Amino acid sequence: MDYDNQFSKFQVIELNLIPPSSNDKRPESRKIEDINNIINLQKLTTGKKGSWEVRKQHLFKSEKIFTNKAELLGLAYDFHCSLAFFKPTQITDFVIEDDEREWPQEKVQRIIADNKQLSLFSQDNIPSSSRHDIVEKIPYKFSY
Repeated sequence: MDYDNQFSKFQVIELNLIPPSSNDKRPESRKIEDINNIINLQKLTTGKKGSWEVRKQHLFKSEKIFTNKAELLGLAYDFHCSLAFFKPTQITDFVIEDDEREWPQEKVQRIIADNKQLSLFSQDNIPSSSRHDIVEKIPYKFSY
């Protein structure tokens, strides 16, 4: 995709999609038919007071916001939903635990292998170079 036609963060786009293959059971899974036919539409403002309200209108206009984890997982296991908004009704605790100081070697190797995979938007079948840099590991686990 040439630079002039690239879309920006928080921009609405229009494009044609290819239905998922019969092997892919995820209902939201699609591929772009032709990246050269993406139409750039409205840019959603950023940095101004109230700009999140405009984004919320686009994000949440047709999607349910799940508050019941069991309901969401049940839909996912039955292949009725693989992408969702989840908002916990209550956060009862925040836990910080010590963790390893270095990334496991198998994780590092997986990141390196993933970097060699083709880009979703690449038409020329050339792997994207350094798509994911390996960052310094934070030696703590966080959960809530």
